[in-house]
Amino acid sequence: MPFFVTKYGGSALWALMIYFIVSSLRPCWTPYRSAAASGLIAGTAELFKLYHIPELDMFRQSLLGALLLGRVFSVTDFIAYAFGIMLGVSGDRKFRLASFLRL
Repeated sequence: MPFFVTKYGGSALWALMIYFIVSSLRPCWTPYRSAAASGLIAGTAELFKLYHIPELDMFRQSLLGALLLGRVFSVTDFIAYAFGIMLGVSGDRKFRLASFLRL
């Protein structure tokens, strides 16, 4: 796969996962409130990459650390996060509308 797809697609999927976790833990929240909370979590995780101490850097070198925290700060990841969260909101709204119409 092209680098663009793997780099930013993975970031978008990570943000989408965060959105679905938030919306599953707080089902009474509107999709937009879940999106705001997810954006805050994803943005904080990205900014956390700028914080360096030896123990944290060692953890980031492991597979689990790389998956949970990431390794390298990238401003463009914020765009990928927004795209992934927007996909989640769109799907969530369609799902809620379909559920409402079935009642």
